[in-house]
Amino acid sequence: MAGGGEEKAVFAALRRDAQEALPKIAERNAHVVDSAVEKASKNLADHAENEARTAEHFRSTMPATTPRDAPLPSPRAAADAPSRAREAPESPVHGTRISQALVQDDGIAAADLARPRFGSDALRDSPNFDDEIDKALEGTGLSREEYDRLRLSPTDDLTPEQIRQVGEVRNQIRIGDGQIVTKVVGKKVADGFLDNDRDLFGPDTFDPTSFGNSVARGTDTADLTTPARLRDGLALDDKGQGWTPVPENAAEAYQLRFPAPKGLGDRAVPSYGSVGDAKADPSAQARADSVATIASGHQATGSVMEDPFTGTGYTGGGIPEWLAPRGTRFAGRAEMWRITPDGGEVMVGYYYKNVWTRVDG
Repeated sequence: MAGGGEEKAVFAALRRDAQEALPKIAERNAHVVDSAVEKASKNLADHAENEARTAEHFRSTMPATTPRDAPLPSPRAAADAPSRAREAPESPVHGTRISQALVQDDGIAAADLARPRFGSDALRDSPNFDDEIDKALEGTGLSREEYDRLRLSPTDDLTPEQIRQVGEVRNQIRIGDGQIVTKVVGKKVADGFLDNDRDLFGPDTFDPTSFGNSVARGTDTADLTTPARLRDGLALDDKGQGWTPVPENAAEAYQLRFPAPKGLGDRAVPSYGSVGDAKADPSAQARADSVATIASGHQATGSVMEDPFTGTGYTGGGIPEWLAPRGTRFAGRAEMWRITPDGGEVMVGYYYKNVWTRVDG
């Protein structure tokens, strides 16, 4: 664990215990606190009324030529003083004053931070790729059936014209600022985020405040509600190579969910490229660059990856895919979700102010 990590973990555990205990203490003792506040408010009101009476007395006995640089309280100010004094200093957060002890320095209660924001309903924040493809195909003369055949074929099997046709539609599917973005990660990486572990793969090799590489939009993955569906839809079958974050018959899968940082739609590029091994085939990169240039409509660098990579900007399961620059910082909040074979999902941690916090105990 990174320097200071153990102390942070102990602090986080103590903080969670306090967060769980304080609301219960507050509930049991709220009447005591509220009673004290009410008494203090009454005393303040009585004091204000006394000052108002004193001011009226002095005004009645003072000469009419009171200096302008020493004004006395106006009748309206004196009359308003008691009512203002009776107002509570500030509104309670959750019904009792003691619960304000759980408020963060920016006014957000710790209990509210632990409340999930990006559940399955939040993922459906815009039309999905099916709707966008249908709209983009209007007037092209290309049927949906033919387009699907092209976009799910490896680019090595397509002609330059077919690559152009795929790209013209794919380029109309974009990531908008603030749109929910998702990324499936393995258990080890999920723990790396949740533990704020910068030494996950060796000294200072992991940044839990950022993401990169393959990402997808929430709206396009909302129906991938089990580990198996995520594996198939995102083409995560590694053919035994060992890189998949969702092994076959996995009992769980982990998914990052977060709002797209401003400008991500311009920095993240569709996964255009060529299928192959760049180390074994020196010509693979040139083919990948050619595909990316044709598909995107401008000079571009493509990616070379092995099957199940397609190079068309879609996964082998048909989901639009982007490659985000490594080290892209989360814009604000992010959440880690665990998905189970029965379609269940639960948030197991959240990211806020550069720190991940577990909520699964």
